[in-house]
Amino acid sequence: METAALHFDRPAKEVFWDAEQGYRMYALATALRPGDSLRLRFQVKYQARGFANHGADAQVVANGTSFRNLEWLPVFGYQPYRELDEAGARKAYGLPPRPATYSLYDGMARWYAPFPERIRLEAIVGTDADQTVVAPGTLRRTWTQAGRRYFHYVTDAPIRNEYAFYSAGYAVQEGTWRNPSAGPGQAVAIQVYYPPGQTENPARMVRSAQASLDYYTRQFGPYLYRQLRFVAHPSYAFGHHAAPIDITAEEGFFLLNPKADERGFDLVTAVVAHEVAHQWWGNQLKPAYVEGAGLITESLGWYSAMGVLEDKYGPEHRQALLRFLREENETPRTRAAKPLLQADDFYQNYRKGPLALYALSQYMGREQVNGALRQLLARHRPGTVPYATSLDLYRELQAAAPDSLQPLLHDLFEANTFWELATESATVKQLKSGQWQVTLTLQASKLVVDSAGTENRLPMKEWVEIGVYAPAELGKEIGKPLYLRKHLIKSGQQTLVLTVPGRPATVGFDPQNLLMEWKTEDNYQAVKLKD
Repeated sequence: METAALHFDRPAKEVFWDAEQGYRMYALATALRPGDSLRLRFQVKYQARGFANHGADAQVVANGTSFRNLEWLPVFGYQPYRELDEAGARKAYGLPPRPATYSLYDGMARWYAPFPERIRLEAIVGTDADQTVVAPGTLRRTWTQAGRRYFHYVTDAPIRNEYAFYSAGYAVQEGTWRNPSAGPGQAVAIQVYYPPGQTENPARMVRSAQASLDYYTRQFGPYLYRQLRFVAHPSYAFGHHAAPIDITAEEGFFLLNPKADERGFDLVTAVVAHEVAHQWWGNQLKPAYVEGAGLITESLGWYSAMGVLEDKYGPEHRQALLRFLREENETPRTRAAKPLLQADDFYQNYRKGPLALYALSQYMGREQVNGALRQLLARHRPGTVPYATSLDLYRELQAAAPDSLQPLLHDLFEANTFWELATESATVKQLKSGQWQVTLTLQASKLVVDSAGTENRLPMKEWVEIGVYAPAELGKEIGKPLYLRKHLIKSGQQTLVLTVPGRPATVGFDPQNLLMEWKTEDNYQAVKLKD
């Protein structure tokens, strides 16, 4: 039997909870007034019930424990996110069908988001003598009593009402980040709690977190806390979840070896940058629980990480991340989908969305896109309602984009648009001036695909990049650009004649793959010497 104290700032009459999967917690409370504290006595029991479809639950294991408040602790009021949303489960319980996610255009749904409240948390947690507890906030003190270790954590600023407690035998990698524009005392402690023995990735994670805080505070405003942590928890997988201050990291992540990556891609550094971005996208800015929410959280998280990699590690690292995101395009799939504004699946939120935002930044400028994101944050401060949706993001992008790019903005976000581009031939001849004349024959088309898979071809009139490249150096796929400009491209076949200063080897039609296209092999052509 354990005891915990909770503090409330609004009236409450009853608290009760009964979780699934073998865990049971019971608590009763008398009527509470604002300012009262509630002391709970609860008992946690585990009852074996066979094996789950996805393997054993790893929240409680022999050498560690972790759990989130939204899964284990009591809550007040009705929680829509706990409703059954899977069609089969609803049918089994005689419930009417309903969408898994509320419509983007449901005005009432904009007033709900899971656990958006801003709270201050104080926790005293006891554990085994050989384990360390991690919780949000500052560790005020720790002590040993009756053979158990106790840890007292207090948040220094309000956090969103989502947090977790961890206890295990951790090794710790530490670092510090200081905001150059703040006073000398404004330091953030960066800590990585990880399985002992896995030493290389934690150091890499600290460096990435420092670079991320540098970039995000310049671009999107201050980081609100004095700590930033990554905390390992038992799992064979590699995923993360970013709550305020503390970011969970599944144990498999620490086994990744970027040095052995045949693509030359540092996934560890990139993922850390993505997760730190959630301190802004998902925590400072909590979206409404509607279609398109992932565009604000996951798409903006990956888009923001691109800026970290480019500014800190160089354009080649950003390009490696872009190639990684585009790998998903090689997996056969249907093009049928809702527009990005209503995105509700992995591919759109984690792949197509970031690529669309990056494309827009290359057309209108990164500073213009980031300026729109700053406006989005300013208009939706933490704790304010109604909550932001992808429509709010879209309006800020529309306000920042020039008239000439409004059609592209529509195609990227408001319609499920694809382009089909090909370089049919490329010839070159040397001019008397010593320059080289390149003649390109191009083929282009555009189509929109609805959620049922119906394809509708539309007339194309887009600005598309054309690149001409010198011979590649040894070990490089492509040479230095001799020419890289946007041309107004129409539907069908067309010919372009360009002049470049050096002898070319390769040409590319949309060489950065900015427009959404799954078949890109024929975008490039080796040039042939004209007879």
